[in-house]
Amino acid sequence: MRKEFPPDKTIHGRCGQAVNFCHYCPCTPGWIDTELNLDLIESKSDAEAFRRGIGRIHPVARTGSLEEVAALVAFLAADEAGFIIGQVYTVDGGRMTQLSLP
Repeated sequence: MRKEFPPDKTIHGRCGQAVNFCHYCPCTPGWIDTELNLDLIESKSDAEAFRRGIGRIHPVARTGSLEEVAALVAFLAADEAGFIIGQVYTVDGGRMTQLSLP
């Protein structure tokens, strides 16, 4: 996911060069409860055990929601985030802090 702005939101840098924001604030979600992931969970012979296992690999002990990702994207698209450029935002419940795969 990335932050996209309409042409009227384009700004100009110090040298007068136009800055296009669409590649500057990517959001990289981890295991999010999307329809595809929920279908995968339900396809397992022991769906609850699989869900618990996925939860255990996240320091917050659960998977993420679409609403949590959308909240970050909405903030990045808001005027209040106008000075935030060039950052990658990982929404993964701390998963990237873990060293090994399950």
